[in-house]
Amino acid sequence: MYKILAIDDESAITSILDKFLNKSGYQVIVANSGEQAIKIIFEQDDINLIILDIKMPGFSGVDVLNVLKKNNNKIPVIILSGSIGIQENVELLNDLGYDEHKVLYKPIDLNELLIRIKHVLKEDQTPP
Repeated sequence: MYKILAIDDESAITSILDKFLNKSGYQVIVANSGEQAIKIIFEQDDINLIILDIKMPGFSGVDVLNVLKKNNNKIPVIILSGSIGIQENVELLNDLGYDEHKVLYKPIDLNELLIRIKHVLKEDQTPP
């Protein structure tokens, strides 16, 4: 079973993601801050995908991406964002190797998210 780390400072969003993705056959770990997410990433080496909110107070999603890049971490990331604030981060995302055109905007279309997850994980392969 694939393990997904869902990171968002809004607990309502992580709750929705947790329930939806569990029903879709994924194991979900929730983090409500960037700091908590980094701790989980370094403690667990079996995370297959990260769903990451960009705009969070304190340690932002961009900060999380920076830590992943500095540590050469290859976990695939699906970026979530409210439409406000993404433009100020476009250059940073590009520098980190992420295409701003692949960002999912809130409110999240869960079916679109599921399509992206399946594409990223290439579910035609046998899950770990």
